[in-house]
Amino acid sequence: YEDASNYIKNNTNKNLNSSSTWKDQISMYETVNGSIDDVINIVERQNELISKCSTSSLSSEDKSTIDKELAALYNEIESIKNSTTFNSINVLSDSSYYNDYLLYDLSDTNLKNISCSTSSTSSKVISDYQRKLTLNNISINANINKSNKLINFIECSSNSCALDSVKD
Repeated sequence: YEDASNYIKNNTNKNLNSSSTWKDQISMYETVNGSIDDVINIVERQNELISKCSTSSLSSEDKSTIDKELAALYNEIESIKNSTTFNSINVLSDSSYYNDYLLYDLSDTNLKNISCSTSSTSSKVISDYQRKLTLNNISINANINKSNKLINFIECSSNSCALDSVKD
């Protein structure tokens, strides 16, 4: 119990006496996860558009329309990043906050510059950004799992329960 208590106090700066703090953290991760899912859908659409750009039969007007949609999609990503809040904190745009929770910055100026005329490099930019989104999902799922284990640990009163939780 003492080792687990020290781990919690030293590595997560959370109050050991209350599982509500951990439940709040899970809620925060779920909020972030919903926003990242929205961004994933937007990036998938950007990827579709960039794939269309490689078609030689596109007119310059078609390419211009695609570029306008790509710009609008980028702005939507920025809007999601800047408007995702939990307890009045912008969890995806405040680096001092998201770094504490093992999340990755969703900003990417390269994503702003993707276009039909640079479709080959744009594909790489999108692919790199998708990896960042995947890392966020992995981090979120791992931390929700860890928080659930800590909630169980905090709420346990018997030694066998504490030993099982510490072992995990």
